Amino acid sequence: MNSRPLSQLKIRDLQSLLRSLQNSTEDTRDERYRINRIATALNLPALGEKSSGAQRLATKAECENNFHIFVRHAFGVVEPGTMFIDNWHIAAICNHLDEMFLGRMKHLIINVPPGTMKSFLMAVLFPAWIWIHDPSQRFMYVSYDPKLSIRDSIACRLLIDSEWYQSNWGHLFYWTSDQNEKTKTQNNHGGWRIATSTGGRGMGEHPHWLIADDPNSTRKASSKVDRDSVNLEWWDGAMSSRGRRMKNHHRVIVQQRVHPDDLTGHVMKKHGGDTLHLLDPGEWHHLRLPMRYEEELHCSTPIFEDPRKLQGEGTLLWEYGFSDLLVKAMEIEMGPIVAAGQLQQRPTVAGGTLFQAEWLKTIAPMHPDWLKPIFRSDTIEHVELKRELEKTF
Repeated sequence: MNSRPLSQLKIRDLQSLLRSLQNSTEDTRDERYRINRIATALNLPALGEKSSGAQRLATKAECENNFHIFVRHAFGVVEPGTMFIDNWHIAAICNHLDEMFLGRMKHLIINVPPGTMKSFLMAVLFPAWIWIHDPSQRFMYVSYDPKLSIRDSIACRLLIDSEWYQSNWGHLFYWTSDQNEKTKTQNNHGGWRIATSTGGRGMGEHPHWLIADDPNSTRKASSKVDRDSVNLEWWDGAMSSRGRRMKNHHRVIVQQRVHPDDLTGHVMKKHGGDTLHLLDPGEWHHLRLPMRYEEELHCSTPIFEDPRKLQGEGTLLWEYGFSDLLVKAMEIEMGPIVAAGQLQQRPTVAGGTLFQAEWLKTIAPMHPDWLKPIFRSDTIEHVELKRELEKTF
């Protein structure tokens, strides 16, 4: 049997391995799990399943009733030839979106590291799933870069136009010929999906779903002018009334943290919290999933508890997607300040950046007569002032 990790196997290898495993007499739980993981990646029936009409109808019903199951089947349609590696954090995001669709949650903040499928789930698969239930729903996706919004818009449209989607749900709606472009697609039930940026078009539209997907640029996050443009001018200004009159209006902010006062921090402070906590959430809920678990900032919502609490401090978010070796390399490359925000969703370095707790040492008691002031602190402003004085005199 091929012993290479599943993530290193090519599709042809997987198909061959799947056939050999299915013909094997082994029937252990581990073997069944391994076979079904391969089958899911290839969009093939799992072990013991027959590709019959009844099975297809059952799978179709499961996809309709559960967004996470829809994701598992739709992934290979959008990313053919790529192994889908499921994880509990994917289920957690899907379950919260399920709750919002069912009307049990109003607004949501999702903070996760880059590369953990947040945009793929939120911007590509989610609207396609919602339109199975209600094709009149309207979506506005906003990013700091319009290219990112357009990329996901194209992927969503390709999924809906795929043979798999059309064979199951193509009878529910169709595109209108006058509004089927990269930045806006519209169907015959009045539902639409707009892709724009924080400074782009569509600001006069009223969506059911206003979704800010990485609204702050990682490169410009340190600029107060840029943050104010997103937080005050766009969110508090242009977007404050958008969709409010729509029944079942929802807002989602999904981003990696890039600054204490990014849009996530701005909204949480407005609703009774600080830059890391929603102390009085009201209509808002916060799903914070750092790359390494931190008990001090343990995440829980009405439907979720971070399962890593049982495993302890430092447990990885997605070991099969991001190994410890890879995460360490990212931490070194990013540096402590960037990694604290983008990986740990805590846009401050634990212990501070200028003075850290472990730097302070306790020494043996000294005679009072020996003590004298020996500590002096030069702030950046003080140093700059001294330099200017030295130049003058």
